[in-house]
Amino acid sequence: KPRNGIWFPDCGGDPEPGLGGFSGLGYRDTTEAKNQSTVRDFIQKVWNGQDPAAVGQAIDALVDMSYKRHYEAKLLQARENFKQCVRTMHKGHTGFYITVLRMINSYNLVGVSVHIRWFEGRLFEMRGIEMYRLHNDLIAESWHATERAQP
Repeated sequence: KPRNGIWFPDCGGDPEPGLGGFSGLGYRDTTEAKNQSTVRDFIQKVWNGQDPAAVGQAIDALVDMSYKRHYEAKLLQARENFKQCVRTMHKGHTGFYITVLRMINSYNLVGVSVHIRWFEGRLFEMRGIEMYRLHNDLIAESWHATERAQP
């Protein structure tokens, strides 16, 4: 049967470079569910985490050593640099919290619609989208776009 209105009979689903040899939709469904779970854990344990030691352990467990983070036309590279970025965010933004509104995935990509809030003397809120690329069950790269939520 067509999936999402598209059918590629030679590979059993939507084509993805490097995955032409997978065996049917079961492989895709399992991989996508695992990737979605990894991204959920990443958001909950890293961005929403409160204990610095636990956040560091979560980054080590979920993020590739050569991780790349694209945000506001900037590129942050390497897992250790990302750890510093997270520490800075947690120190400078009281109550920083990301709520996942919706998730979609396709093979090694997971897209997330998010609501972000924090306090700096008053409540700040943003809405955005994030895209995560996974490789070998780890987050290898991410892209982020946000805008201030209307009061």
